[in-house]
Amino acid sequence: MESDPRAKLERIGFAIIMDIANGPPPLADRILYFICKEELHEEIIGDLHQYYADLSRSNARWKRLKYWYHTFQFFRPFALRKFLQNSIIRIMVKMNLLVAYRSMIRNKFYAFINIFGLGLGLAVSILIGIFVKDELSYDLHWDNHDRIVRISSDIKFQDNIYKMANSPAPMAKAFKEDFPEIEVAGRFRGIGQEVINIDDKYFTQDRITFADQDMLKIFKLDLVSGSFENALTNPNSSIINESTALKLFGSSDVAGKAFKLKDKSININAVYRDIPANSHFHFNVILSMEDDPISNDGIWLSNNFKTYFLLDEGASYQTLQSKFSGVYERYFGPQLQQFTGASWDQLTGSGSYVNYYLIQLKDIHLRSNLSYEIEANGNIQYIYILMAAGLFVLIIASINFMNISTARSSMRAKEVGMRKVMGGLKRQLVFQFIVESLLNAFLALIFAVVLTFLLLPLFNELTGKEIINPYFGELWIWPEVLTLSLFIGLLAGLYPAFYLSGFIPIKVLKGELSLGLKSGRLRNLLVIIQFTASVLLIFGSIVIFSQLQFTQKKSLGFNKDQVLIINETQTLGKSIESFKEELLSFPPISSVTSTGYLPTSGYRSDSPLQPKAATSTDDAVGMQQWGVDESYIPTLELKLIAGRNFSKEFATDSSAIILNETAVRRFGFKDPVGQKLKNLGDFDMFGIKEFEVVGVIEDFHFDDFKNQIVPLGLLNLPNIDKMAIRYDAGKTREVMDYTETKWKAFNPALPIQFEFMDQQYAAKYRSEEKLSSLFGSFAVLSILIACLGLFGLAAFTSDQKKKEIGVRKVLGATIGQLMIDQLKGYTRLLIVALFIGLPVGHYLMSDWLSNFAYRVNITWIIYLLPVILILLLAWATVSFISYRASVQNPADNLHTE
Repeated sequence: MESDPRAKLERIGFAIIMDIANGPPPLADRILYFICKEELHEEIIGDLHQYYADLSRSNARWKRLKYWYHTFQFFRPFALRKFLQNSIIRIMVKMNLLVAYRSMIRNKFYAFINIFGLGLGLAVSILIGIFVKDELSYDLHWDNHDRIVRISSDIKFQDNIYKMANSPAPMAKAFKEDFPEIEVAGRFRGIGQEVINIDDKYFTQDRITFADQDMLKIFKLDLVSGSFENALTNPNSSIINESTALKLFGSSDVAGKAFKLKDKSININAVYRDIPANSHFHFNVILSMEDDPISNDGIWLSNNFKTYFLLDEGASYQTLQSKFSGVYERYFGPQLQQFTGASWDQLTGSGSYVNYYLIQLKDIHLRSNLSYEIEANGNIQYIYILMAAGLFVLIIASINFMNISTARSSMRAKEVGMRKVMGGLKRQLVFQFIVESLLNAFLALIFAVVLTFLLLPLFNELTGKEIINPYFGELWIWPEVLTLSLFIGLLAGLYPAFYLSGFIPIKVLKGELSLGLKSGRLRNLLVIIQFTASVLLIFGSIVIFSQLQFTQKKSLGFNKDQVLIINETQTLGKSIESFKEELLSFPPISSVTSTGYLPTSGYRSDSPLQPKAATSTDDAVGMQQWGVDESYIPTLELKLIAGRNFSKEFATDSSAIILNETAVRRFGFKDPVGQKLKNLGDFDMFGIKEFEVVGVIEDFHFDDFKNQIVPLGLLNLPNIDKMAIRYDAGKTREVMDYTETKWKAFNPALPIQFEFMDQQYAAKYRSEEKLSSLFGSFAVLSILIACLGLFGLAAFTSDQKKKEIGVRKVLGATIGQLMIDQLKGYTRLLIVALFIGLPVGHYLMSDWLSNFAYRVNITWIIYLLPVILILLLAWATVSFISYRASVQNPADNLHTE
């Protein structure tokens, strides 16, 4: 036993402090003990404490907040005590609800504004919450998702910087051997779309990839039939998903069957369940990596593979990543010397660098927007923007709710006085007002839930989602929705509850209490906040829409309109030239080109070239090199500004090259035509080591506007995977019908696949288009909700001032004077909101625009539009109420005086 009581108290106090600092929140446990059934205490608290311990061991962020979140998850009927067994409590609640109901019936107009406005705001917030929660759930369904990482590259060579989701072929095996933290390493290499042959029936199949057998250990697919064991170990092996099995064979039990791909028979060893929608890849057919000719080439200077690691338990990906730089010289140095003649020190000394980094699986969808992603990813910045938009709409709706509640509360001062005289206690009055506010919030929630279901199909169309039931489906948003509505209801009810319940009865009943001064100031502040949020939404939607229009209307350097694209034209074989001649014989078709390299979609090939006389890699220029034919430039209507196009009349054009303006500037050529270029070291392009520049084309945008135009060289080399057809405007249907007829004559087994170049271009900005649509919709709803609240507030103010208006009208004031007087006060508030909202909006949207290398300027008209829109709509709203109050007969307002 301790002899010193003070020391004992200090020890106990220190233990309590440490428990509070390091353990689960004690208050959360006390709440659970209070609300949950006694027989569930041990199980619930035990599970939660174990969950908290797991979070502590993994150094999880926000662990106490997560603990609170899971605490609130137990606010469900099966776990709660039966609080309402006490008849006195039940009667009190029933009476408060009855009084709240009667109050709503007496004030239908204000009740409608409260419920409709808050319900609309809640519905918008719920829809945004659904979208955000779905986006944040990507790849969390995979087993061990917290241990899976992907290699990404950040490479600088001369003036070109490459940020890619790709890595070299030998990296997976080498890093697995070098770093013990890596438990499993594997690779994907996508090949996109191919034609599959089953019993001489042809099917076009997309989302095909090569994969290592170890990828099935990293990503544990759900087996439908067959076996994953050694499913991809041997050549000519594959696994396919359930949808593809049903499409190709009409059954999911097809393990052991085969299909032909490029005249090779491929065995199907397993069928797996379709990969969930919230995954960053969705492969339909996975082929053995042993069938990929470059999978074992050992080349470190080429990046063509997606490499994933499954890390050991407890391994830190940041620590692993910090070790990578120590092996670069060992692997890249010898090949750099062999192929380019430059040493590793020369490369790094010139400012170039090679860097590979890890990104966690859960971050790929939202935080990895690199070249050569498997699929188009989301954008965490857009998530933040939409969350801000949802928050603004919710703030606007909540302010409406609170404004009307506080405004109406002053009308009930005498009621409060009478109830206190009759013996009503302050806590009873507080409870009454909070019950009324919660009832309104609950009704608004019901309206919001109904509205969410009605708007969900439109929302899915705008966002590209396939959410069916967010309340009872996988997303399970009930806890968040209920908590949000309860919080708003409590917040809106607290001010009138405590303000009114504190009145001295005698002063209220004698009319000595001046009501509404503080609440009036509060309402003015809330109106400013409300319209500031509206200004931000309107300004943001205008900027986003302007940037989207800029991308659609800016000159691209090529003509994307009236261009029809046919895929899989390599299946025509030797008859492709005859097919092209048939197309050119149709008068509406003006030009046809065969190439897989198109500015809107297609292959990309990047390698360095340098002037023939160059002796150092410092003179090399990394550039895109595309194989095209002599019809490419006229079909895309590229502008030739020097030299000539390719021609069949020149036999030497097989080694000719046409540069864009950026490439000419990087090489420093003053007279580029006739210049000779060569590959670095032992590199070659289709067996050609030297090229002669025969022409220069004007720069055109073959990447999105977020990136600068990079050097490009067009090579006169065959590529027949696609065909682009330029045709006369207004002849789309005729050209498609004619082309399809000729295709059937040349290739009857395979259905033709059409695409339009302008649609491919629009798809590049699909995420920006969705953001513009969503943001614009929310901006419209925000101003609607704000004006609805202003309508209710103006109606209340006019009702409060009806005697003043009557007196002024008797004294000779005109209707116009009375309306202007009422507009002045609101106009001052709106101007303050504009002065706050516009600078903040400029700062936020300038940051968003900085993501685009080519962007719209924020001009004065963009500032002016929100000003005009806000003022006109607000004036129209207030003017309607003001006019109605001003034209009333003064005798009706003054007859009681």
